[in-house]
Amino acid sequence: SGPLYVFPGFVQVGSSNDYLDVTAEPLGLKDLGAYGAYLDAKVKLNDDGRQAVSDQLTDAFANCERSRALDPPGCPTKVSPYDAADAIDGTVTWRKADLSGVKIGDLSPYDMTVYLTGKATMSLSFQTTDGGTKQGTVNAYIGGSADMTTNPPRLKIS
Repeated sequence: SGPLYVFPGFVQVGSSNDYLDVTAEPLGLKDLGAYGAYLDAKVKLNDDGRQAVSDQLTDAFANCERSRALDPPGCPTKVSPYDAADAIDGTVTWRKADLSGVKIGDLSPYDMTVYLTGKATMSLSFQTTDGGTKQGTVNAYIGGSADMTTNPPRLKIS
């Protein structure tokens, strides 16, 4: 937004969003015509943006780790009803999530989102109604997106 100055020199493009890199071939005065000019800008997620998405994903799974519930609030996964049939809610110990199987995709310049896909795994243990303890893992199949127009990026995970 704002005025466009073309004298002297080239038209430059960029973004105030720290997570994006914007590049374009320089557009000079000779490139301006009677009907305007075509500026072919490329917008890409940079390393800071990729790290911000990764941090938000880690934070989402940290909600699980802070909880003792079978279905922790704000957590992208839960213990299935089948596996929780003899579990005592409130006795779960969640361990750190392995997020190495989740892929952070490329930026969609049309809606400024980055798609997330893959599998996250968490180990856990809980008390059972017969006085015992069960241990196991929960797999969360991640399908979601990160809105890169917000700082930090806002995740939508299904």
